Amino acid sequence: MPTSVAVVIVNWNKKNDVLQLLESLQQIPETVDIFVVDNASTDDSVSAITNQYPAVHIVCNQVNLGGTGGFNTGLRQVLNKSKYTYIWMLDNDAAVHSDTLTELIKAMDTDPAIGIAGSRIVDIDNQAVTVETGGKIRWDIMNVEPLNRNSSTTYADIIDADYVAICSALVRTTSLKLVGLMDSRFFIFWDDMDWGLYFRKHGYRVVCATRSIVCHGSFTERDRGLQIGYYGVRNAFLVYTKHTQFLQRSKIFYRTLRYLLLIRAFLLIHKKNYEADLIQLALFDYIHDRWGKLSVGPPQKQETPNTTSQVNTHKHPNQKIKLLVSAINISTEARNLLLETSKKLYPDSPVTILVHSDRKEYYKGYQQILVDRKKTSRMSYLLALFLQVKKRGFDIALVIKPYPLNFAAKNVICLNNHGEIESQTQAGWGYFLRLTAAALSAGITTLYLFPVILLRSLKYHDESG
Repeated sequence: MPTSVAVVIVNWNKKNDVLQLLESLQQIPETVDIFVVDNASTDDSVSAITNQYPAVHIVCNQVNLGGTGGFNTGLRQVLNKSKYTYIWMLDNDAAVHSDTLTELIKAMDTDPAIGIAGSRIVDIDNQAVTVETGGKIRWDIMNVEPLNRNSSTTYADIIDADYVAICSALVRTTSLKLVGLMDSRFFIFWDDMDWGLYFRKHGYRVVCATRSIVCHGSFTERDRGLQIGYYGVRNAFLVYTKHTQFLQRSKIFYRTLRYLLLIRAFLLIHKKNYEADLIQLALFDYIHDRWGKLSVGPPQKQETPNTTSQVNTHKHPNQKIKLLVSAINISTEARNLLLETSKKLYPDSPVTILVHSDRKEYYKGYQQILVDRKKTSRMSYLLALFLQVKKRGFDIALVIKPYPLNFAAKNVICLNNHGEIESQTQAGWGYFLRLTAAALSAGITTLYLFPVILLRSLKYHDESG
């Protein structure tokens, strides 16, 4: 039986993961040609693949082109063969079931207008939880709404979306020839959102085939590094530049810029200078048309005290207190670290978790305060929620990443990623005066920077395809 499916995998220094994926692909019933694009790995990935899977086609990039550039390299190779009906794109750290591809093809066969179909992504560590089934783009502010994020429910067989994650996505070759390749400027992040919008602009459906399952780490539970914030800002501005008209873009740019500069001011107050600088650099790089890989590395780890004797609230660790643990925007590892530290310091104290509502499945058994991710750009919502948390009378908030609602507690203890105490803040009037001054400064900066960014958006050209 002639093969009609090409598999494209991009790898960069994940030898063990890609080998596991290739092993799982041996279980599918379809005959496929597999192309692994290696982004200049230094962990012997290429030799390991060659030795264990000699039938796999390996394409080597001389430098790391990111997920976007890597997939584009593979797509060009496949298109040059001119013999494939479908191209199955896979993340190198995904795990497939024996019928993952079968169900994608079935979904494609239901409607020739489907240009790209994604799998339902389930958490590789908790397969009862669906990570997402594609997503929708928001048009009030720069953001997305993943469908069925971190849920455990039933789904329609096929769900229409604005985009599907390239974690596992089947592309119809005839559609790809019209839509074109991904925009290589992204490097990583927002590339699949941008691509999905182009498929829809060309009249194709973008769908999730929910019977097709792929296992992958939850996007909200993994630590993807601080630098993902840079790509999340810079690349989002490019997507909305390409897919909006001027008046709509003006509203979205202003709201997003104001929100980002407030976040930056908040980070600076808490001495998160690197994260704050990444937001500034992302905006400046958008203005100056600088793309590809971020050239600024993370800061060197600073020595911090690893004792509790300097912190007044730790003088009586066995005292029963009301404890708030903030799980906003942190990974599974960071969450576990916070919970272990809370038990060590305050073993008899009840714990309440502050968490986004789409992550509540991960905190069953705990009292929870839920934050609606869709509303967090609205100051009125945050203020109302802050007052609700304040009424609960928490003595201490234990955090790794500072967040405005943490400061509804009387004291905030911030840990680093090693469980060491980084700082302690009392939420008194002095703190709120600093926060108010920072907010005013962010507002003034927004008024200055907004017209610069908006006018710059008029000069961008489309490099998709």
